[in-house]
Amino acid sequence: MSYGALTDPHAWAIVTAIVREAYRVVEAEGVTLPWETADAYLEYLRTTQLPATAAHHSSMLQDLTLGRRTEIDFLNGAVADLGRRHGIGVPYNTCITELIHFREQL
Repeated sequence: MSYGALTDPHAWAIVTAIVREAYRVVEAEGVTLPWETADAYLEYLRTTQLPATAAHHSSMLQDLTLGRRTEIDFLNGAVADLGRRHGIGVPYNTCITELIHFREQL
């Protein structure tokens, strides 16, 4: 699956939830990002970043394809851990982390 597939309405709903969770965690951590809100970043992602990389494949997919461990623990896994520490619900980041861990074992 390429990045372009993320524009599918079902995939986009998941991406949106993951990003919004991450922004809540970032706010709790006191970190400033280039985009002030999750929605501002999502707009940039949808209109600029995804079109420019639509045919590309993530390094995580490449790692899974080659049977290597991924960087999931440092990405969504970190959001999940920090969310739990702050008492913030992060079900999408937790789920994607667990799904990737499952896939790594296959």
